[in-house]
Amino acid sequence: TKYGPDKLRVVWKHNPLPFHKNARGAHLAAETVFRLGGSKAFWKFHELAFQNQKALTPENFETWAVAAGIDKVKFKTSFEKKAFDAKIDADLAAGKAAGVTGTPASLINGVFLSGAQPTDKFTAVIDEQLAAAHAAIAAGTKPDKVYAKLTAENKAKAPPAAKKPDARPEADDKTVWKVPVGTSPMKGPATAHVTIVLFSDFQCPFCSKVNPTLDE
Repeated sequence: TKYGPDKLRVVWKHNPLPFHKNARGAHLAAETVFRLGGSKAFWKFHELAFQNQKALTPENFETWAVAAGIDKVKFKTSFEKKAFDAKIDADLAAGKAAGVTGTPASLINGVFLSGAQPTDKFTAVIDEQLAAAHAAIAAGTKPDKVYAKLTAENKAKAPPAAKKPDARPEADDKTVWKVPVGTSPMKGPATAHVTIVLFSDFQCPFCSKVNPTLDE
């Protein structure tokens, strides 16, 4: 709402926490809706799931999927087969690799922001990244390459993780630090100047608190 989709993209990642017993099913249902109906259907399901966070049941998943425009039979068949379960594990692995230990966790062009932070915390980082994006584009970077470029730069500037006293020295990390975004629900195009990758949990109360901030 504040920045518009040309400047800001939000990419949603699965991160069901193991102690939330109803979360995994909700995530599987949401991924099923996304695969069958795309991002628009996903965000509708997302809205209904967070509005009814204490009622995450298979019966409700089916009702919300239909409300999001998904064929009931196709949803039920795919959901019961767990046809898209592997994507949830892939997102969990990507989050772990990026240092995510809880939800909600946001990576704004790779800058880590933990928890349900207020709007000004998000906008401070977004504004900084918009300025960096404008500079990169002015220097010749194509808009659809801004995310990869700035994420790599921000990773390089991030302080190293604390090592345990008995840890052996590790070889320098020469990989590009990034989270794949192409197969996840999103709002906004690949040419957006700033990308927020949000790792979220449908049963996490703090994830509910951050949603209005991200909408704003």
